[in-house]
Amino acid sequence: MRSRVAKLTRFPKKVVEHSEPIQVVKYESDAHYDCHHDTQSLSKDLPCCQYGSSNCRLCRYLTIMVFLNEDYEGGEKCFPLADNKTFSQKDLPKEYLKKCNLARSCNECNVLVKPKLGKAVMWYNHLLNTQTAWIGALDAFSGHGDCVSNGEKWIANIWIDIIGDGKHELRSWKSGTNWIKPGNKDVEVYTALGNPDLKPKSDYSQFKERYSSAKNMGPDANVKIGDVRLHFNNIGEDTVTRSNVAGAKEDTNLEHTKILQSVLLLLDELRQNELDVVADRLRKRMSPTTGL
Repeated sequence: MRSRVAKLTRFPKKVVEHSEPIQVVKYESDAHYDCHHDTQSLSKDLPCCQYGSSNCRLCRYLTIMVFLNEDYEGGEKCFPLADNKTFSQKDLPKEYLKKCNLARSCNECNVLVKPKLGKAVMWYNHLLNTQTAWIGALDAFSGHGDCVSNGEKWIANIWIDIIGDGKHELRSWKSGTNWIKPGNKDVEVYTALGNPDLKPKSDYSQFKERYSSAKNMGPDANVKIGDVRLHFNNIGEDTVTRSNVAGAKEDTNLEHTKILQSVLLLLDELRQNELDVVADRLRKRMSPTTGL
């Protein structure tokens, strides 16, 4: 399996083999999983998770999901925002509220993948940083979930963890070994990367519209983290919930939690001066003198 994944993704086999173990998930009948991301926003203050670590962030650059059975109805893989050419970050809260309760909104998904035994779906969880030709900001289009299944459903999740800047650091999730440490480089991994010390800067101008500098960041950027786990349970862990779809009412607290989650995602995209404006507004609104 790992060899096939390495061939498909063109990642060094060692990077694939040293990423997280394959996760097998069982969905009970009538279960679903609302929208979530498998990874977290970049941060210079919070390290990538490795085996046994804590107080860290998920650094899953790529996901492959495989359907392990098909003897049920429903249970599609949903990408609510994928291929949305008119998408904007300002519309994100509205889009999430409209499309991300997959107990009732699977028909709103932009991309819907029907289950079939052995079918694999692959997607990237991060944008490309056009300045460094390396992993960039979290891609909002990669948000996904699972529709209600009428019957027991099994899937497998395969994640490729990219830990490091790709020039002087690329670490194993399993052991923490730095494969491209100056003076002690792993030949297989270093060669597969195309010798990053000597590789000329590539032309990524064709990605300019989608992978804009506003969405990406340089290696030394001071990144603000928006933790999107408020409603999505633990990102990347397929915590499955049952739902009575017929006549179900949205809980008010849950609805406000979704709004807060969307606001935090938007904060991730703001510049520092814009964040200062938001902070000033919040301070005024929360001031005791306002009576609120």
